[in-house]
Amino acid sequence: MKRVFLDENVDARLAERLSGCVVRSVRTEGWFGVSNGELLSRIEAGFDVLISHDRGLEHQQKWAGRSLGLIVVRSESTDFSSYEKGVPDLLNAIRESRPGTVSVVTLNT
Repeated sequence: MKRVFLDENVDARLAERLSGCVVRSVRTEGWFGVSNGELLSRIEAGFDVLISHDRGLEHQQKWAGRSLGLIVVRSESTDFSSYEKGVPDLLNAIRESRPGTVSVVTLNT
C-alpha cells in the first residue's frame, strides 16, 4: 500500500478518493509553518509519493536519487471537481510511481 502525501495546494478531499493508499497532508500531520526543505525531508522519510499542484517543484528540487516519487498535477483549476474526474489517472500514476521519478498528470476540466 503506497503512502501518499498531499501538498498544501492539493484539495484535501482527494484523500477520500485514493482508495488503497494511506494518504496524509500538512493538516493531518500538523506540519503548518515548516520550511519547504524541512517539509520535504519529513515527507521523504515517511511517504512513497508526493502529489503537488506546484508546477515549479519538479525543477526546484533534484529528484533523482530520492526515496520519494513526485506527481505533479496540471489543471486549469484546483477545484475539487477537477481532481475528482482525474482520480483514475492519479491512482494509476501512484501505482506506477517509483522513487526519484517525476510524473505529470494532466486533468481535463
